[in-house]
Amino acid sequence: MMSGGYSVLPADELINALEKELEKEHSQLEMSCASISHEYLNVEYLLNDPEADASFSLLLQDFGLNGKVKTGIGFATSDVGLSRAYVYPFFMMDEHKTRFGDSIGIEHEGKNDVETFTKLLPQADSLFKEAEDQIEKLGNTVINSVPHTVRNIVDKNKSLFPKTFAEDVVSSLTLTSGNAIDVYLALNDIVENYITSRGNDPTVALTLKDRLSKYLYVNFEKYDN
Repeated sequence: MMSGGYSVLPADELINALEKELEKEHSQLEMSCASISHEYLNVEYLLNDPEADASFSLLLQDFGLNGKVKTGIGFATSDVGLSRAYVYPFFMMDEHKTRFGDSIGIEHEGKNDVETFTKLLPQADSLFKEAEDQIEKLGNTVINSVPHTVRNIVDKNKSLFPKTFAEDVVSSLTLTSGNAIDVYLALNDIVENYITSRGNDPTVALTLKDRLSKYLYVNFEKYDN
């Protein structure tokens, strides 16, 4: 932070730019929750867009996931840790939140500034489309044993999926066979339960969810044996 390569990105200006951009397409945008620590600021918004919610809901219904769906966009910035300001998509089903897909953002370095961040924001809506395509791919990927697949992933990635919390989730799975979406949602449950046990610390939550979101692109079939 003391180096000449560090770039100050004021959080209030970043949030103002994000809200203005989102409200162009989502007039009923609503702040859902926010948290702050010495390391991170994290704010999440519900789009309250019936068309976007319905589209995502229909996609999930195709794979046996029924419930009230709300889509949203999250924002996070930190001078430490990832040292990055970024936005990411998420959805809520029956109040259960799931992070998915890639994020877009800039690092606190070089010539990056609020204007650089603002120029990226029109891509925010495209994050949903890209993630929907991947979710559809996972939904069409048959998994012979969802519990066994989750256990195999946990065994190879204990730093992200603590085994104590994993066993509780695996034992609650009622499906033997299913699809890769079932696996991803189970992994999400493990991470969410661990985050809750740590008092919903923003640093823990954002770090783990950033890592979890990469699993949307994992080949789950190789763990199904």
